[in-house]
Amino acid sequence: MLMNGILWNQGVFRDTATLDYSAYGGIKEQVIYEKDGNIHTDYVYLRVKKDTYWVDSSF
Repeated sequence: MLMNGILWNQGVFRDTATLDYSAYGGIKEQVIYEKDGNIHTDYVYLRVKKDTYWVDSSF
């Protein structure tokens, strides 16, 4: 969704397995915007795997 020059990207995701972990999913919120002539991306991921969760964030 584009609002006032800011791109909002959100939703539920599922990622594939790697050698380090099995498949996992979660919820994401990502904001892409321009500031001082540069493109910036800020994000928050709530990731879930089995009975464990963790947060990845650029804030």
